[in-house]
Amino acid sequence: MPIQEMTPQEANDKLQNADDYQLIDVREEDEYAEVHAEGAVNIPLSQLQERYSEIPQGRQTILICRSGGRSMKAAEFLEGQGYRDLYNLSGGTNDWVSQELPHVRPASRE
Repeated sequence: MPIQEMTPQEANDKLQNADDYQLIDVREEDEYAEVHAEGAVNIPLSQLQERYSEIPQGRQTILICRSGGRSMKAAEFLEGQGYRDLYNLSGGTNDWVSQELPHVRPASRE
């Protein structure tokens, strides 16, 4: 079954109103540290093979990266590991932030 796409607004609505959704950010740690969607858990794509068991099964899983490419690869990998109810966030963190959805941007270090 093809991985479903979800817009940033749809994902935010689901995350705010339903307990069975989780948001996994598969960007690298330094990218996540710059800015990330509020509530996102960081498991970089480069570490996913070793760490995917940290993602609870049985919940709706939305995957996010910078623009949607890496998160689709992550979704396909997880599907191969038996995960279901996977969604790729179209437009990624770029669109999430540009649509002014809740995000965390730690103070820049000077």
